[in-house]
Formats: sequence, C-alpha cells, structure tokens
Amino acid sequence: MDYRVIVVLIHLGFGFTFSSTVPHRVYHYVNMRMSWADAQSYCRDKYKDLATFESMEDIQKLKRPSVASAQAWIGLRDDPKSWKETFGNATNSWRWSATEKPSFTNYSNWKDGSPKRFREQRYCSLVMVSGDWTEATCSQIREFICFDDSNPPGQKIYTLKMTKSSWEDAQSYCRANHKDLAMVENAQEQSDMIVGVVDFTWFGLYRQPWSWSDGSSSSFKNWNTNQPDEYLTDGHCVFETQEHFWYNAACTEKFVFICYEDVPEVKMQMVRMKIQSDADLSDPAVSDYILQQLTAQLQKYGQPELKLRWKKKPAKEENQELSTDDCNL
Repeated sequence: MDYRVIVVLIHLGFGFTFSSTVPHRVYHYVNMRMSWADAQSYCRDKYKDLATFESMEDIQKLKRPSVASAQAWIGLRDDPKSWKETFGNATNSWRWSATEKPSFTNYSNWKDGSPKRFREQRYCSLVMVSGDWTEATCSQIREFICFDDSNPPGQKIYTLKMTKSSWEDAQSYCRANHKDLAMVENAQEQSDMIVGVVDFTWFGLYRQPWSWSDGSSSSFKNWNTNQPDEYLTDGHCVFETQEHFWYNAACTEKFVFICYEDVPEVKMQMVRMKIQSDADLSDPAVSDYILQQLTAQLQKYGQPELKLRWKKKPAKEENQELSTDDCNL
C-alpha cells in the first residue's frame, strides 16, 4: 500500500489533543496533636511527608480548616544531630567550601559551646589564636586563610590574608587566586593552618541552616518578624500560624500538622490538523495506515504513551478529524 500523504499541523483551533501528567502538590491538615517526629512518621505513612513549600504560591494553596491548635507543624527543622559539634550528612550540616560536602574525616576542633545557631540564613567558621573553631554570621569583616594543593597532591599550603573581608568575599578571592578557603582534615593540617593566625580568622567551613523533612533543597522561607528565635535553645522545629507565618519551637511540643502528597494532574494541549491525500480517507485501511504513521512520529518525538483514534466530523463535513482517546505521558 503506497500512499502520498501530506500532514500540516496548525497550532490554532481544534484537532487532536496531547495530554501530559505532571505532579500536583496537595496539602492536608491533620487535626491531631503530635510531636514533630510523630507528625513526620504519620505523614510518611499516610501521604508523602510533612509539608514542604517552594514558593508563596504553595502557601496560597493552604486552606486552613478548624483545627485543635493555632500552631501547625511543617516539614522544616534544624536538627542539631546534623551540625552540633559534629559533621552530619544532611543539607543543614557543616560543609567545606572547597568540596561543598561535609568532612571526609569528621575532624573538628570546635571550642566549648560551639557551634551555636543564629538568626542568619548562613553560618560561617572562624579560627581563634588558640586554634579553636567558632562560628559567626558570614557578613562580618575578618582576615581569612586560603589554601592550595601541593604538586604532587598530598599536602595543603595555607596563606593568611590580612585584608579584611566578609566570608563570601574571602571565598571569591581564594577561589580566584588559590584553590579555596582553608580546608582542614586532620590535626597536622590544623597545626599548619594556624601558623601566624590572628584571632577570629575566616576559614572554609560553612552551613545553611534549616532543612526539609523530605530532603528537598527548597530555599523558600516564610518566617515572621524576628524569627527564628535564636534564644530558644531547643527551638529546632518549625510551625505555621493561622496567618501562615513561621516560628521555631521545641520539637517535643504537640501541635496539629500539615502533610503533603503529589497527585497526578493531567494537562491538555489542542492541535488542529489538516490532512491532504490522494487516497480515499474513508477506506479503513488508509485511515489505519495514517494513524499508525502519526503515532510512530509522535512517539519518536517524546510521546511514548500517546494513543490516537479518529474522530469523524458530521456527515456534511468532508474531512476527518483526529483526536486522542487517551494519552498518559
């Protein structure tokens, strides 16, 4: 069977329909009082996880019903197991600028009482004359230490810079002129780094506080004024209020909570087609052949689950119109 068929796609009007399935985030208020950890377990069992938000658009999806408390847990927390006097492996753990990863050796030299938590969105590390490490808000202006790898690799070479900069500016300078801000993986490197150091000097350790229960990398926050409260020493978990502003609180508090799940949502796109052929389009064999060729071409261009069928116009119309019966992408 040899037919000459010309297909013209016209992106106006109506014709066959593409549909694609995309995840749609749905939020659920759970009217039971639980600790943050118990709420997390419940959400993971019944839905996907405690609520994660990526934008104000997500916040606007919240339709708060009548619930048992004004406070409702969400999926944000700053678990001290990930950053307090140790290196964790969570998104809120301490990381080295040079690798963007936590320590390979877990070596640290924090002074007593450090590290602590502040209200700032990012925390950076300082080394003292004593060699002890402490932390500060990254906007402070300090001297800093860069490092280079020896050639062949095996030893780090440290360079103290007496020009005062913020941590971010020091990072940029070290990356442009050396390898990066100083990285320390053992006691010998610690000893080498602090030679000639002045008190409170930047080096390459930093962390981004607050991580989502589902491991999301969303940086969106909707804190109320003067939040999070840095003086609330056990305030490692986050709740929202009726106005959808966020506060930190002790994770053992019992509040209602918000879960989320991803629900498939079908989106449709209409495409009008005009088919010209010297074959008899009323012949079922011709119709099936055209349908097979169109399906093959659409599958070739990223529509593997597409299913098509013919939709005939009323008898007074000469041409046949193609539409989808079902398509799940």
